[in-house]
Amino acid sequence: MNELILLTLISAALYLWYSGLKARECALKAARHYCQRASVQLLDQTVQVTRHRLTRSSSGQLAIARRYGFEYCTDGDDRYQGSVEVIGHRAGSVWLQSRESDSTESSSAPPPETTARIIPFKPPSQDS
Repeated sequence: MNELILLTLISAALYLWYSGLKARECALKAARHYCQRASVQLLDQTVQVTRHRLTRSSSGQLAIARRYGFEYCTDGDDRYQGSVEVIGHRAGSVWLQSRESDSTESSSAPPPETTARIIPFKPPSQDS
């Protein structure tokens, strides 16, 4: 009986580890894509997990929501914060720090909900 419990715990840990790897790949792909669309450079080509929580997916199933942070720059001299939320293995919202704010104001940045805004993408104007 103890072996069965141990095997179950090891299996659950392996599943969570593998699921985290898949979610990280999804977050990195979304960050690259979003930075490319915003004409900014993703720095270090990596994302790091900043938060885990349980939530409901769009289909109503219980899922793990993970927030991944990343840094980007516009001209090579500045560093801004961004984040991607992944629910299950699907990328959800992507946030980029407002470029108008001064990043040297404080050494500990508040969570993205308070300092970031979503940058809308508008199609280029058709000047004929």
